[in-house]
Parts: sequence; C-alpha cells; structure tokens
Amino acid sequence: MAVTTVLSSLSVRDFAYSQLLTQLSQYNSKQLVSDQKLAVGDYQQKVNSAKRTSAEWEGLRQDLDKARTFLSSLVSRVRNIENYVNDATTQAYGARNASATVEVWGYKATFDSKIRQVNTTADSASQSPNIIGNTEVSSYSYTTDIYGATATLSHHTLGTGYTIEDSDGKTWKRDPTTQLYLERFNSDGSSTGTKIDISTGITLVSYTASTGAISFTTEAGTSNEATYSGTLTATGLGVLDSWVYEGLTTDAGRTQALDDLHDAKDEVEVYLARYEAALAEAQYYDLHASEAVSGLNAKVSSLTASQLLALQELETGNQYVNGLNQALVESYAAVQYEYSKMLGVESNQLVQALLNTTA
Repeated sequence: MAVTTVLSSLSVRDFAYSQLLTQLSQYNSKQLVSDQKLAVGDYQQKVNSAKRTSAEWEGLRQDLDKARTFLSSLVSRVRNIENYVNDATTQAYGARNASATVEVWGYKATFDSKIRQVNTTADSASQSPNIIGNTEVSSYSYTTDIYGATATLSHHTLGTGYTIEDSDGKTWKRDPTTQLYLERFNSDGSSTGTKIDISTGITLVSYTASTGAISFTTEAGTSNEATYSGTLTATGLGVLDSWVYEGLTTDAGRTQALDDLHDAKDEVEVYLARYEAALAEAQYYDLHASEAVSGLNAKVSSLTASQLLALQELETGNQYVNGLNQALVESYAAVQYEYSKMLGVESNQLVQALLNTTA
C-alpha cells in the first residue's frame, strides 16, 4: 500500500485500509489498557500486602523499643540492688573486725542505710509495673511478633522487709516511706500510736531465725520501757535491720546477718541473670523485626521493578501486534493490487468491487 500524505489522492480502497488499521490499533490499545490494569492490580495487591506487613513489624519495633527500655532499666536497678547488698555485706565484715564500740556503730548505721537503699531502689516508681518492688503487682508482658506471641515476666520482690506479730495480737511494721521506725498496729489495721526509732529505740533480746521467734525491748532505760515477744516474718530478700542482728556487736548477730546477706546475694544474682536474658531476648526480637522490615522493603522494591518490567513488556507486545497488523494489511493490499493488474480491471468498477469482496 502506497504511503499516503496530505498531497496524495485518497481512493476508497486506501480509505478502507486506513480505517481498518485505525480500528485494529484502537482494539489493541484497549487490550493493552486491560492487560496493564490486570498486571498493575496483581502486583499492587502484592505490594500493598508487603507494605501492610512491613507497617505491622514497624509498629512492633516501637513496642519492642519500649520493652528494651523497660528491661534495660530493670537490669540497672537490680545491679544497684546487688551493689547495695554487697556494701551491706562489707559493713557486716567490717563490724566483725572493729575494735571499738563507736566504730561498730558506724558500721551498723551504714549497714542500715544500705538496706534502705535496697528498698528505695526496689520500690522506685520509675517503672510501671514495678515487678521487683515490695508491693505485689501484675506481671510485665510485651508482644514479640506480629502474630500475637508475648513474653512475660512475673513479679518477684527484690526489696527486703519484715513484720512482727506480738503475743498481744498486734503487728509491728516498718514505715515504708522513711524506713526509720517500727509502728505497732491493731488487728483491724489501725495504729496503736506506738512508734519506735529503729536505730536507737529498740534492742534485741533474742531471735531464732529458723522459727522467727523474737523478743525485744523498746525505749530501754526510760519510763516507757517495754518488752515484747512474738514471731518475725521476713519478706523479699529476707535481710533485716541491724537491730535484729544485735547491732552487729556480737558474733552470732554478725553471722546471722552474713548468712542472710549471702542468701540475698544469690537470689539477686539469679534474677539479674534472668532479667539480662530477658533483655537479650527483647533485643533479638527487635533484630528479627528489623530484618523483617528490611526484607519486606526489598520485596516492595523488587515487586515495583517487576511491575514496571511487565508493563514495558506489554507495551512492547502491543507495538509488535500493531506492526504485524500493518504488515498484514499492506500485504493484503499488495495482493489485491496484483490481482487487479493481472486481470486488467483497474478501471472496471464492477469487477473492482467483486475483487474487493474476494481478494
């Protein structure tokens, strides 16, 4: 088929060929759009799925970051408690080697301050929930993956305290805020009004650790002097104030203090190892989540590149089909032209019409 320009005369036959090519091209264009929509839909579904999953892992990483912060702070607090227990142990050993009453008093005072620091650290309000404080709370849990798995740490007291129930049915409790005095309470929880300074107002008479049986005198040498007996119940780490250890002035008192401190140190070390392992576990989960995000982002990039390649392949295929159609139409026109020449009917409109129908 001859090339048609604006200066060329356009025959009915050429116009028909041109229309045919236009129709074929339009059909192919519609088919291309349809095929591309299918390709885009398929890839976009996969891309959106990968992006949603990536967003879930990113959200999990934020939660894991909070968990790592919580556990890191928890480990730091337990290490501090371990240090205070070690310091109290040092004071008990120092009192054993002291040569004067004044020197022993100094060890006793420092011993009690270290026990207070143990409780202050354990009861710190810096973390919620506080799973190592003297007050029982719920456990701490955090999510470890996007499928709902969790890790849980239960409450365990790493403070230290005690109560004494005396023979009159009254209960002695250490003031939880200052930790500087014992207060006596009625069975209904109301205060009897009796408060005794731990450092100067109470003296041990006897104490049996295995049974908790205890006897003590308050405000000795004054008109308010009184002696009580009862049962002591230790809580948490089980380390008591120095007055229960006879002010660290006797071998028996110091031995009992050191036994309790060594047991406390062993317990603290067990939970320190447990919380360090929990921190390492949370860090592992965060690394796993990070790798999941990286992998999904790479998948999104790969799918996007594959989508572009698929669209390009469809476009190339469309161009090939258009070219093939044009070649077929031109071939058809050439065959028709050769028939008309051979039959010598180019000027015979009737024969030409029949030839157009059959060729």
